[in-house]
Amino acid sequence: MISNFKKNKFLITGGNGFLGKHVIKYFISKKIPLENIKVPSTSTYDLRIQSDVKKLLKKGQIVIHLASNVGGLGKGLKKDADYYYDNAIMGLNLIKIGKDVGIKKFVGVGSILQYSSEAKLPLQENEILQGNPSGITAPYGLGKNVILHSSIFFKRQYNLDCINLILPNLYGPGDDFNPISSHVVASLIHKIYTAKTNKMKSINVWGNGMVSREFLFVKDAAEAIYLASKNSTKSFVLNIGSGKPTTIKGLAYEICKLMKYSGNINWESTKETGVLANFLETSLSKSELKFSCKTKLTDGLKKTINWYMKIVK
Repeated sequence: MISNFKKNKFLITGGNGFLGKHVIKYFISKKIPLENIKVPSTSTYDLRIQSDVKKLLKKGQIVIHLASNVGGLGKGLKKDADYYYDNAIMGLNLIKIGKDVGIKKFVGVGSILQYSSEAKLPLQENEILQGNPSGITAPYGLGKNVILHSSIFFKRQYNLDCINLILPNLYGPGDDFNPISSHVVASLIHKIYTAKTNKMKSINVWGNGMVSREFLFVKDAAEAIYLASKNSTKSFVLNIGSGKPTTIKGLAYEICKLMKYSGNINWESTKETGVLANFLETSLSKSELKFSCKTKLTDGLKKTINWYMKIVK
């Protein structure tokens, strides 16, 4: 455990994003002074440029790296080179320059998309670098895996304290509900709200509904990041989640039920949906961080829907 944890200085990249705002809120709830938390603005600091990163990093900081370049399936994922390069170089700059200036700890936050599509289920940490991600999200996953390799090498050579957290699909209040860039939970909520508002008898949903995914409420993710920042771990990477998969069909019908929408769902089975199933083995994070999810999916969906209904009215 890091001594005098609450007196440390924190740099949180991506702190103005969906997850970042919840992380800052959680840290403040744990009595971390707001003045001890620095959140770089993308308009001022470009993490791809070393000179900008050198201005940000200070000796003794705990660096929590949330920033990434990624979008939902609806975004098209047509910028493969950008997704790979941006995610890789941001992490490399923070780790290398962080080592040079003497940061106290690097906490990288990644995604279940970093696992190979051939990995056995549930996905275990010791397989994350066995094989490569594939499909339309491969450039993002490969770019983020550069950070995992860097953590291993810089820990081995320089004893830099690094931990990387692998998250499943996040959702919750404050999510991106833009139909072009949103992920599945926010996309479904927006679709169903639009259908109800316009008295539409059906909605269209990508895929056949049979793929399964794991979902994590954003507040639970924030707690895990806090614990990983504070505590020492034996592992360089930990899965964070419930370990429970849900089919997209089951998710869609649950949201319809919660939003009282009785229309039909038209499944667009020709659309790209990624791997058939994805969910995590989470026993390591339970033993090393004493972390377990507190929010059941239905409860998290209710909170997310309630928040969304307030902002659209």
